[in-house]
Amino acid sequence: MRGGSARGRLSRRVGIASLKAHRCDTAPLLTCRDARKTHEQIQYAVNLYRLAHGGGMEGEGPQTQTVIRQAVNKVKRNARGALKSNYEEKWLYRLDDALSVNVYLLEALLFSMRRQDIDIGKFKSRHEAAPLSSDAMEVINALAMVEAKTIVPPRGHTDPPLANLVRELTPLWCFVTGTSAYPKNDREGGKSCPFAGWVSDMICFAGLNRPPVNTIGRLVRLQKTKK
Repeated sequence: MRGGSARGRLSRRVGIASLKAHRCDTAPLLTCRDARKTHEQIQYAVNLYRLAHGGGMEGEGPQTQTVIRQAVNKVKRNARGALKSNYEEKWLYRLDDALSVNVYLLEALLFSMRRQDIDIGKFKSRHEAAPLSSDAMEVINALAMVEAKTIVPPRGHTDPPLANLVRELTPLWCFVTGTSAYPKNDREGGKSCPFAGWVSDMICFAGLNRPPVNTIGRLVRLQKTKK
């Protein structure tokens, strides 16, 4: 995919250290391995959001849900063609071509594959090998099973990458801080959402404009409603 690497030139402030002030007294103790993995996941998610907004490149950025679904379905169609043809070379190149688009078109797909521990790069780097590697076959099988309607945010989200980012960062926040990401009542009788403020900070540290905190809080509530 074009548009940058899964990790990029992000500020050091983007990562697990930013959650230290939000940890509650009952937050779990993290092993070095847990902390390192969580830090990488935060950086990965925030950088994909940055790239989905064009990575600072003028004229590139979020696309409509229809365009994103079309890109995801093209990947699925060619992955299924590769399976049905027993990995015929022409289908492998078609799949490679479908994956070789700007990252903001396939951000939702990347997140979906990452949750399954599937690294699309294993296909991109090895599909020309003979014979086809088992890792590449695993990627093709996973891509052939993708359902665009379940991974692309539905209509109504003016910023699909933000919906994806909130969905990815929510469990990381809960795991590290020991607190809920859901907005809660404050002492003044209003609503506060530390999670939304933190996500807004991460986006700012990535060099992008802050989205409204209320919008992030609404996306958190929508997640809970869907459950």
